[in-house]
Amino acid sequence: MDAALRDGLMTKQVLLDTIDAMRDWPGARDAGRAVSFADGRSESVGESRTRVAFHYADLPEPLLQHEIHDQRGRLIARVDFYFEEYRTIAEFDGKLKYTGELTPGTNPTEVLWREKKREDRLRAMGFEVVRITWADLYNVNALGAKVRAAFARDKAQKRSA
Repeated sequence: MDAALRDGLMTKQVLLDTIDAMRDWPGARDAGRAVSFADGRSESVGESRTRVAFHYADLPEPLLQHEIHDQRGRLIARVDFYFEEYRTIAEFDGKLKYTGELTPGTNPTEVLWREKKREDRLRAMGFEVVRITWADLYNVNALGAKVRAAFARDKAQKRSA
């Protein structure tokens, strides 16, 4: 559903209207919950699966595709997930991010280096950054603990400031 919404193949309203018309069908309530949860701002199946994992880990709902600006208003990064209360960023990292979208002549090492520098800038601004891979999505409890550890680091940083 996320992909259909993102690619403009469907609107949330059409999905909601369809579910409403089928409200007495078996499974309609589950389908309705899925439609309510769907969000076209998820840019990949990995991001969609991460959102589901966050939900099952009972984490707060993050902002999606949030822009981070510096003090001068310059865009530093557009991040996959942002937990504003905890100044915590979560990024889903699939291999495609580093190899699949290279322009001719671009070295994968350079892509990785730019991403590292971007993360360094975010951390220097006081953000916690959590990297999530496909392997993390298979253990929701461990993923929740990983994100909550970042929340705790942010809280500790605020106390010491």
